[in-house]
Amino acid sequence: MDTKALVNLTMTSLSCTQRSLAELIGASPAQVRLWKNGRQMPDRIEGMLRELSGIGRLDPEFVLMAGSVDQAEKWARMIHVLADFALEDAETGYDTAPLQRDIETRDILISETFNLIRDLGVKIPKVFPVEIDFGPIDSLDDDSHEHYLEALENNVYSSLIKRLYEALNDLYGFYAAYISELYNDDELELFDTPAENIEPCLLSLAACKIDFPDALCVNAHQYRHKVISNYEKWLGIVKERAFRAGVAIRAEPLNLVYDCCDSLGHAAEAEALGFNTSRLHPDVHMNELLVGMRIIHQVLPTIMEKLNITDSFKLDTSELALGRRLDNLSGLVRDPPFDPTSKGEGAFDVFISHASEDKDAIVRTLANCLISKGLKVWYDEMTLRIGDSLRQKIDKGLASSRVGLVVLSPAFIRKGWTNHELDGIVTRSLSGEQVLLPIWHQITKQEVMDFSPSLADKVARSTTTHTVDEIATEICELLDSRS
Repeated sequence: MDTKALVNLTMTSLSCTQRSLAELIGASPAQVRLWKNGRQMPDRIEGMLRELSGIGRLDPEFVLMAGSVDQAEKWARMIHVLADFALEDAETGYDTAPLQRDIETRDILISETFNLIRDLGVKIPKVFPVEIDFGPIDSLDDDSHEHYLEALENNVYSSLIKRLYEALNDLYGFYAAYISELYNDDELELFDTPAENIEPCLLSLAACKIDFPDALCVNAHQYRHKVISNYEKWLGIVKERAFRAGVAIRAEPLNLVYDCCDSLGHAAEAEALGFNTSRLHPDVHMNELLVGMRIIHQVLPTIMEKLNITDSFKLDTSELALGRRLDNLSGLVRDPPFDPTSKGEGAFDVFISHASEDKDAIVRTLANCLISKGLKVWYDEMTLRIGDSLRQKIDKGLASSRVGLVVLSPAFIRKGWTNHELDGIVTRSLSGEQVLLPIWHQITKQEVMDFSPSLADKVARSTTTHTVDEIATEICELLDSRS
């Protein structure tokens, strides 16, 4: 509870000074000053101030944002209605705890909802929208009730909150089905770690699943980036601890971040209905195992060299597999150092950094177009082979390409892996080793500016104004001029 907001509300309501308020509640002016600065106050004093200010159970900060107690009560009434509708429409098989009807839960929901839409950059109107001000829903007749529902659908604020709660249903269902059991596993000791924020912040993650009008939610892109980054870290902690403790994970936790609401809801429903009982879940620890194996493959040759046993060591393959020969095992053989100046088989004209979501829309077509014009292109679908080390191949491709082509899109900005590629391209661009060419795909200049001001200043081509063939032709001309 925001004590500063409560003190200010009470003083405004009574039109009194800090000193007179202190006399009224039997406290010293120094104590009131501390409470006004955020110091926690006794429950008895809080109760007195709530009564004097007339806010009742309402969050004082929420009342300040709404403008008055009357306005706050109207917003709260609408949020109750929308939460009830969302609860009734939930189909995951799990109760969405943050939407439950008990008073304390709803108080928290109202405050979190208002704080969320404020953080998204939504400007709350000073007066509650008259088109959705129908009073208590219980007092409406059938016709008025129908008009009220239609008005809620059409109003930008109520429809935004409605979509948030619908998304929350799916996210919470997936959390309850697959992640809560991990969080509550004492062996993982997740309490008092950042991972304890996973459940309380699900409404914020729900906001990342919705496409908002830019004019309404001016901070949406920055907000998404912050929330998704946090969840990647928190869920990473869960996966790491589960892996170390040998606790089985029945679904990829990061699906909570990357999958759409429908996919999460269907996965939760399948678990609730018991469809997964006889199903063998994929080993979601496979990535961790592969990373560990690759680390061993890199470190082991150095250890053997230090022990001076590289030449004398002979690998006995007879005990490693059933009926399979491993004569060609390359794990103990290091590749020769890569020469970035080489123009032979390992050199590329263009490295394409992109999000996988953009492959079908532009990237695959662009890669094929560049290749048809005689350029050698590093593009993951054409360059990576089974068994390759993804990071090593990407680093090698970056180091050996003349042009770093970055397909900037909303999906690219949301990705963490593409940032590794972008960092490499920017570094080589600054050193003069490589040309950075941004391609804007379904993204605005403001979105690029919010993501990276330095990238926004780069001369770029947009798929809204140039065809793929035009872009590919310009890249060929650029490379020819630099030959």
